[in-house]
Amino acid sequence: NMSWFEDAAGNRIPIFGEGGGARTAEQLGTTLLGQIPLFPEIRAAGDAGTPLVVSQPQHRAALAYQALAKAVLAKLG
Repeated sequence: NMSWFEDAAGNRIPIFGEGGGARTAEQLGTTLLGQIPLFPEIRAAGDAGTPLVVSQPQHRAALAYQALAKAVLAKLG
């Protein structure tokens, strides 16, 4: 999901609003598994053919993807 982007000072800017994913998960009786911020590096890595979690595994967005993957695996048991 496109949760937020960060400006040059590191402030989160929720350009699509906040809390929609959590509200939807609650309405559906499920758990919000993660929130992925918008970073230009995500697109650039995809365009280059190397996912951000491979090319920059310590990037904040890569860590968010890793946390999401762990949450999905935990739900699968």
